[in-house]
Amino acid sequence: MTFRCRTIFRLLFLATGAAVAILTVASAYGGVVNPAVTTIPAILAMTFPAWLTISVLLLIISLFTIKKAAILQAVAIAASTPAIAGIMPLNICPDQQADTNSGDTFSFMTYNVFQLTDWTRQDIPYDRQQWEDENARGFVNPTMTTILRIAPDIACLQELPSSLVNKWIHLTTLQADSLRTILPNSVDVEGEAVYSRFPLRPIVLRQPESRYCRFGAAVADIHGQKVLLVSVHFESIGLNNDDKALFHELTEGEATSRSDLGRVRRQLLSKLSQAFRNRAIQAQLLRSQIDSLNIENVIIAGDFNDIPGCYALRLLCRDDFHTVFSTAGRVTRHTYHANRFYFHIDHILYRGNLRPLSYTRLTPPHSDHYPILTNFLITPPAPTGNE
Repeated sequence: MTFRCRTIFRLLFLATGAAVAILTVASAYGGVVNPAVTTIPAILAMTFPAWLTISVLLLIISLFTIKKAAILQAVAIAASTPAIAGIMPLNICPDQQADTNSGDTFSFMTYNVFQLTDWTRQDIPYDRQQWEDENARGFVNPTMTTILRIAPDIACLQELPSSLVNKWIHLTTLQADSLRTILPNSVDVEGEAVYSRFPLRPIVLRQPESRYCRFGAAVADIHGQKVLLVSVHFESIGLNNDDKALFHELTEGEATSRSDLGRVRRQLLSKLSQAFRNRAIQAQLLRSQIDSLNIENVIIAGDFNDIPGCYALRLLCRDDFHTVFSTAGRVTRHTYHANRFYFHIDHILYRGNLRPLSYTRLTPPHSDHYPILTNFLITPPAPTGNE
């Protein structure tokens, strides 16, 4: 390689490295910016794992080519450490062996159940006779089977159908009765539900204007302490079936026209931007109501339709909430798996005298989301100055 070629290669490599380093750091902190100002950082934040991967690869390549260029990537990666911890926590030894003598434990699950329909059968044409035959052979609803098998002490469920007995989705009376036996107390707000073996007192929250976002809330008496439980479903991107089908074709590499590619890009960006703005408003509405209730122990769980570190999540967390994933999780975990959109958008937030001892993501395929499980330790409140 001639001196001129080496110089050109060096300059191009350094320029590429600088661009990647800038985009890595910018995407790491994209969730800090209010989407009402601009949604570009929020959209960029969704690409952070990709930029981080490229930055790591360039760091490795630099060590064998232009060693000084490795400094740039090392600085970018170091500056992005909080965002890295948010998507890939390294809780090598989760606190599952915590001293339970210091408090009581309970199991908790959040699960978007997709109206209890079966995602694995979305592409199968509806055949009434086939469903009748399956009912006659004792078929049962697979998602409800998962919930009953896990049998958590508390379950926050999203997109729950209005009736728990429906033969067209193999939802049987026996399953409904079993759910009520395991979790006899419940609150349901238009499909956003809290089921509990502990006594519940319903809490009425003001709902957002959007019909695509709902909050279901109740106060539970858990081992003698009040805990506010909120099941949430924040507004999604709102892609229709045609959008999803086209995106699937694009990711499959099937032949599509340039106009199709441009259309799906424009629609995605437009719908993403509007959803980011709406979720920020919805998160602020929920946070203000939680603050007004003045309850120390709070769990917010459900389908946030947004990634770790996003603006809506930051609004809710502020300085007093934590996510179970960051405290007890390990490496990255996507919770949504449909239409080749693999994102971590289901979260559990907590504060007060609560401590998560574990984080488990199961992978039953029957909903478009995966359930998240944790075990909480609830410790006695700290003594006041008068005690």
